[in-house]
Amino acid sequence: DPLGSIALIGLPEVQQELKLSDEQKPKVMDVVGKLQEQSRAVFESVNPQEIFALEEKEREQRFAAMRSRMDALAKKIEAELGGVFDKRQAQRFSELQLQRGGVGSLMREEIGKQLKLSDEQRDKLRSLIEQNPPFFASPDQRKKVETDAIAILSANQKEQWTKLKGEDFKFPEQGFGFGPGGPGGRHRPHPDAGPPSPHRYGRPGAPPGGRDFGRG
Repeated sequence: DPLGSIALIGLPEVQQELKLSDEQKPKVMDVVGKLQEQSRAVFESVNPQEIFALEEKEREQRFAAMRSRMDALAKKIEAELGGVFDKRQAQRFSELQLQRGGVGSLMREEIGKQLKLSDEQRDKLRSLIEQNPPFFASPDQRKKVETDAIAILSANQKEQWTKLKGEDFKFPEQGFGFGPGGPGGRHRPHPDAGPPSPHRYGRPGAPPGGRDFGRG
């Protein structure tokens, strides 16, 4: 989830890793505020019960449309952050995004180009991820999806993917959420939670939180 990975910038530990200056921090948090408001609007437009009642093809189309809106918002927010970061910070934050986004990041257009994914590989990855939407996947499902997705890559692509993620970063056990109190506020779910999840609407049997596919 690109929005969830961008939301990492609200974590004090990530800000420390990037060595943000006192001048940069309020600018970054202003961007986080915009992310909070705009991403909530995207997720609140989704009714999971309605989506799961659809035929598979139409359901996949709905997910694709939602992903498109999220990607557009992510690019807009990333551009704003790019105006705040220096070159080193931008590079490191990109690495942290890939680590947190996990194999779902392989679907990002720029990552696919860097890895030189073939059309066949893209199709396999897309099918795998669309059949296991990150918003509704259990921890075991996410782990299996990650294993299956990495298996699609060649040895050289796996090596390059590891390099793109950079030095491993230990994410905090708790992060900020979009609940009451805003970023860093009273409710601080696990950083995998990302922006508001459709689970908040109470799909029967759904696990809590809109987690990503893991850390990659």
